[in-house]
Amino acid sequence: MHPQFDRQPLQLFLDDSDSGVAFTSAGASAGFDAIGPIIGRGAAAADFDNDGDLDIAVSRIGGQVLLLRNEGTAGHTLTVSLDRPTPGTRLELTLSSGEVLTRWVTAGGSYLSSSDPRVHFGLGDSAIVSLTVLRPGEDPAVFTEVPIDSILRVP
Repeated sequence: MHPQFDRQPLQLFLDDSDSGVAFTSAGASAGFDAIGPIIGRGAAAADFDNDGDLDIAVSRIGGQVLLLRNEGTAGHTLTVSLDRPTPGTRLELTLSSGEVLTRWVTAGGSYLSSSDPRVHFGLGDSAIVSLTVLRPGEDPAVFTEVPIDSILRVP
């Protein structure tokens, strides 16, 4: 490993599939250019400060962990903490706008890293109609009257 050649800029991509482009680079607008190139190999996403949005921790070879706090625009959120975060579990959140947001429980992630097992939803200005949790091999569990801007524990 040669420090001069192994340093790489941090990269952040946003899903922009609605515009016909799969991903759009957003590292510069997120302030990553100010950090400069690093030798980083692993990353984990989690809500480290429990404010409802995902932050990112990046491991650096020969340096301290870099914590990138999400200070983005405000909006309502929901975090779901499953007592049994089984990979393959699907969560469907129906919003008052009629939109249905789907998230999957996964395991693993980046090199030698694992992200927060809690499931995060960004709601914008919408309220929640219901949350459906579909675990493999089990009947669906439906929750109504789910509070926004909260951490919901699901047994």
